[in-house]
Amino acid sequence: MGAILLVKGSEASRAEVSEAVSKFLKIFSEKILFDDASSVSAAIGLMEMHSHSLVFIDQDLSPEDLNLLTGSFRALNVKPVIVTSPRNLDLLKGVVDAQKLNAAPHGLSKGFVFDYLRSVIINKDRKIDPRVFASILRGIIKVVNISSGLLLTPQQISTSRSQMEINDVTAICSFYGDGLQSSLMVSTSEVLVNLMISNSLSLPPEQISSELKIDFLLEIMNQLIGAVRQELGEFGYELNPTVFFVATGEKHSFFSRSNGKYFVMPFVSDDQPFKVTFCYDMYSDFLRNAELSRGNAKDKRYLDVRLVNGAITSVTETISANLGIECSHTGDKILTLGNDKSELVSVAHGVGQGTNYTFLMRLKQDHARMMASKLLFMPPEEISIDMVIDSCGELLNQIIAQFRGRVEGQNYPFRPVFHSDVSRTGQVEFMLKGQGRFLTLAFKTPEFPFEIYFGIDSIRTPALFDIHEWLSQNAPA
Repeated sequence: MGAILLVKGSEASRAEVSEAVSKFLKIFSEKILFDDASSVSAAIGLMEMHSHSLVFIDQDLSPEDLNLLTGSFRALNVKPVIVTSPRNLDLLKGVVDAQKLNAAPHGLSKGFVFDYLRSVIINKDRKIDPRVFASILRGIIKVVNISSGLLLTPQQISTSRSQMEINDVTAICSFYGDGLQSSLMVSTSEVLVNLMISNSLSLPPEQISSELKIDFLLEIMNQLIGAVRQELGEFGYELNPTVFFVATGEKHSFFSRSNGKYFVMPFVSDDQPFKVTFCYDMYSDFLRNAELSRGNAKDKRYLDVRLVNGAITSVTETISANLGIECSHTGDKILTLGNDKSELVSVAHGVGQGTNYTFLMRLKQDHARMMASKLLFMPPEEISIDMVIDSCGELLNQIIAQFRGRVEGQNYPFRPVFHSDVSRTGQVEFMLKGQGRFLTLAFKTPEFPFEIYFGIDSIRTPALFDIHEWLSQNAPA
């Protein structure tokens, strides 16, 4: 059983910590003892009685009180993790092990406290919660049946590694919260999607457009995540969907990779495959960045100029350094998400504290092959489509790695969630959907132009740095 201690908590912080503990007990099997000390002397007495994993110090304390506490900390055999205000943190530096010190710059909210409870008390390598699996299985069967009348028959679940697939229709979405950081991918045949739409909308196959297929599968994914969130919400989970990506095009190549373990959940309906790939990861190693984005649709979104500049510089420098050619930024404009086309698309998504990012690079295959040729030092005609996809995906990975390094100093720590690449001979039709602000960033090299869609969903950007209104007012005619 774990134990936590709140020192001199206000009435509001006691309520937040109490709610976080209740939620923790509802989700996990581990038990917690919650000690609430109204004074430093009471805290010292409780520390002598119980072995605390976490100590939350709510209010700024006097140097004398902090000296008393640190003296007690030193005497403990097992040192607790201390979470406190930035002022207390500065006074404790050099006295308490830096690895045990963490700041609470915005106070002790329920979500913030819960993430620390989970990060400190729960083993990050613990097995997957079977309720998550069950909710996905029930959710996909229910959603498909209600929307199209088709019954999906589940097959044997297996583990897998990320690998290249050849699909007709592919959709991926991400969601996270309360220790889960996951992506969910659906791949199926055009025959089955047409059948689902025909049953749902009473349309003959010849009247079903690519745009309708994308919209339909996007709605299926949206309903699936909604069903999973609702069911897991009964057990205390609060999950946040972030980005949806759908691609269609006969026999397109698709490759997706995420942190975590892959579980393949195959289904069959009318002898047609419907495969769900679930990537499960826990971010309990993300301790110093506890409380990932918990925004909702009502929160005001900002477009931080520092993040935009970081993205632009990361693209130009990464392309120039890796391809040995000059790359320059030629402009940007507000992007309204909708149906789109490209021969190759590489999309990546990550989350952080109150903010998440999305990069989408779209290229012609000839241009992508030029990039791969320069990266691999091989003639373009010797490079396969798999090598093209791998090269462009790696290039985007390096762009994002530089971007994350650049903006971390602006107090924007990020963690990658998923990265997907799709391509085919001819056009891939796709749709990207997510909350936040999106821009089209235009670039050129001596050999070809290209575009990157860059999206930021931030509820914590200071209004001082917001450039969305300026870009809207100065949009090119």
